[in-house]
Amino acid sequence: NKEFYPVTTTDDPVIEKLAIDGQGSVFATDVILSHLMTCPRSNYPWDIVVQKLPGGALFFDKRDDSQFDYLTVNETAHNQPSATKKDDDPEGINTPERLSLEATMINQNFSQQILKSSTKSRKNFDLPNPFFDEE
Repeated sequence: NKEFYPVTTTDDPVIEKLAIDGQGSVFATDVILSHLMTCPRSNYPWDIVVQKLPGGALFFDKRDDSQFDYLTVNETAHNQPSATKKDDDPEGINTPERLSLEATMINQNFSQQILKSSTKSRKNFDLPNPFFDEE
């Protein structure tokens, strides 16, 4: 029952504070930076928005409702999964989008199963999670 927050660079209050304080000139989340680092080998399309502010600061961001937050599957396979339904797959469960969603859900569930439930070893940070919503 854990929530996962797909965070954009411009929505992150920590990055916003760093930008206001002038602590850098290029800002991106870890996910965006990892996509940029692996882009020469990527077979799937992705989209990054770059905003340049009047002061010269660059913000690398993702578009809302994109596949950016989902894991890719068979990224380096010789035979990529087909993007359309086939006769041997009438439900379309082996399309890249469906496989990507399944891989992301498995990864998120596994990450929560391996965590210790004890509060003794839990790390409390100085600031609360800025993306947590009680509702």
